[in-house]
Amino acid sequence: MAYLEKRLGGGEHIIHRGRFHWLGYAQAWLALLFLGILLVGIYIFARMMLIRLTTEMVVTNQRVVLKRGWLSVDVDSLTLEAVESIKMKESLLGRILGYGRVMISGKGELHIDYPSMAKPDEFAQALESARSGAVAAQGTGEPPEPFDAPKAS
Repeated sequence: MAYLEKRLGGGEHIIHRGRFHWLGYAQAWLALLFLGILLVGIYIFARMMLIRLTTEMVVTNQRVVLKRGWLSVDVDSLTLEAVESIKMKESLLGRILGYGRVMISGKGELHIDYPSMAKPDEFAQALESARSGAVAAQGTGEPPEPFDAPKAS
């Protein structure tokens, strides 16, 4: 079971889980293959894989979370109501291969900068839909009724 799954609040559930792009794993393997003989490659490979195995990027129905670390854990969390803006950066190669970065600004000085991930647009879209669901539930407890224009007779 993942670190964040054990620490969810009451009624909180995971909506979307971000993941690293395959290109990051390829970089680690290439470092091992080409530099492994010098021990530098083994260090680079181990470090890159440890970062990928101990990082969690999650959108829940109540907050957005970035967890990094294994022995020393660093968790950045922001409630959905506190999210002010979502920025996404994709290079040309990132657009072609499907990877990029997501940066979230919250009320005050809190910012969460996610590492490069696969399908950042899906992560941002899940966050937006979770935000709109939280805002709708905050008002009356239920989503608003659709507006029906009066019919001309």
